[in-house]
Amino acid sequence: MRADVNDTRHTKHRELLSRRGAVLSLTSLLDAHRRRVRVLAVAGAVATACLIALATPAAAQVPVVAEEIPAPAPVIQELQSDVRRLERELEALRAEKAAPAAADAARKPSAKAADKGGDTLLERLASLEKGLGKLVEASDKKNKEDAKKPSLILSGQVQADQVYFGQDAISRAAVGDLQDGSQFRRLRIGARGTSFEVLEYSLGVDFALANQPSFLDNYIEWRELPWLQNVRVGHYF
Repeated sequence: MRADVNDTRHTKHRELLSRRGAVLSLTSLLDAHRRRVRVLAVAGAVATACLIALATPAAAQVPVVAEEIPAPAPVIQELQSDVRRLERELEALRAEKAAPAAADAARKPSAKAADKGGDTLLERLASLEKGLGKLVEASDKKNKEDAKKPSLILSGQVQADQVYFGQDAISRAAVGDLQDGSQFRRLRIGARGTSFEVLEYSLGVDFALANQPSFLDNYIEWRELPWLQNVRVGHYF
């Protein structure tokens, strides 16, 4: 596609050069015709002056001499007609030469509009990026502020089993009368959180067995201590 555009540009450039050469040729021809018109006019004026100076007093000879010299008016008119024709052709060539320039000038505003549209899109993108940056900064600021406050997260877990038995006489005679029943496999309650950015705690108890609660993760941890880094004390898995 780029090669085709380059070939089109070279072709237009060659056509412009050929038209410019034609304009220069017509201009030179027009100047030559104008010089011929001026020479003929001067020659006619000189011939007329010579005739007046050399004329005899006899009035009858004057018309004879005037008839022998051809009048230059038709030649001048013909040359003037050629000059007008060349001028029209020159104006036509100039108009053809100005047409591509006008087309280019008409395309430039659309290109500027496209550039302006691209600039507007870039500005909108920059505005969105700026707004996103502000949201990220606000979120980070909120997280830092929340880290300085004490936090508490409650949790729980329940798992239960329910059993139903269907027996006939043979089953009851073999294994006895089985009773339907239910039981908690897990019944846990927990709490955990942080405080002062360096203190972490966790509390957890499982009440699945009646009258026999078992402790889960129950500890306190200090973080980022000098030399010791993190220190955790308590019962944890």
